[in-house]
Amino acid sequence: MKRFFWLCVTLIILLVFTGCGRSSTGKYKDGVYNGIAQGYGGEIEVQVTINGGKITDIQIVREQETPGISDTAKVQTIERIIQKGSTDIDLVSGATATSKGIRDAVENALQQGK
Repeated sequence: MKRFFWLCVTLIILLVFTGCGRSSTGKYKDGVYNGIAQGYGGEIEVQVTINGGKITDIQIVREQETPGISDTAKVQTIERIIQKGSTDIDLVSGATATSKGIRDAVENALQQGK
């Protein structure tokens, strides 16, 4: 009986740890997806590329943000999302609405890739 108990405990532990590992294919379906969200100056449209289940590229397709002020937010927001592989990032101070718009547009695009 003790043997059976410890066998069950071992199997449960193995199952728990196996389920906690990251999938080698990532969490998104490969493809190119577009998303739109509201920025400071209007709608921001992005194109997100998923390869190997991970975010590999983000391009801004259309935007009407203030030149100069929004430039840093555009670059840093995209870099942060790609680096983290998620939209769970800190927004860029000084151009928060632009940063949030890009992040939200990427989230909308990623909904298609789930």
